[in-house]
Amino acid sequence: MRKLLFCVSIILLCISTVITADEIHTEIIQRNIIYDARLVDTQYPLLSYNDTTYIAVRDVGKLISRKVRWEENYNRICFDSFKIQAIKNDETGEAIAKAIVKEFYGDKITENTIYRVGYVSKSLYFDDAFTLAVIFNPEKNLELSKDDNDPDYAVYVLNNSDIIVNVSSFDGKITVEERQEDGRMKELTLVELSQRQE
Repeated sequence: MRKLLFCVSIILLCISTVITADEIHTEIIQRNIIYDARLVDTQYPLLSYNDTTYIAVRDVGKLISRKVRWEENYNRICFDSFKIQAIKNDETGEAIAKAIVKEFYGDKITENTIYRVGYVSKSLYFDDAFTLAVIFNPEKNLELSKDDNDPDYAVYVLNNSDIIVNVSSFDGKITVEERQEDGRMKELTLVELSQRQE
């Protein structure tokens, strides 16, 4: 039994030595990074290894408007939202969202178009964001109060929205969710919407 334990210990020692002896050789490369149609300057060099480009975590944080924090006790990297909001009131968020709707969907707006403004608090997937749900041609016999506080109205608008415009209150980033023919919502950036107009 002692011989078996001794052999297992030797094997484990050899394996750990091989793992720690591994080296990765990379090269510093020059690449342009385009994010939301703008050229991004990185603080740290880009590395290439095995036909894959690597970017520093802090540069990623900058790209997605997050503060990067290292928690040594837990051996983890955290991405935190900046606490300062760029857009602080509903009227500004609504005005931006309606301008987007007019710019990209102006030909679909009718006198019956329904707009429902909301505010989504930070969750796992979203920053704090102003939302504008839009139904271009609601049912003619709609018998809802059209009051944002009416839960039936809120559910109707969310389930039947043609588009939902999201405006991040932190960095002003805008995305549009557009209903597809199969009923699912597809997220689009302003760049993608602009390219469709060309």
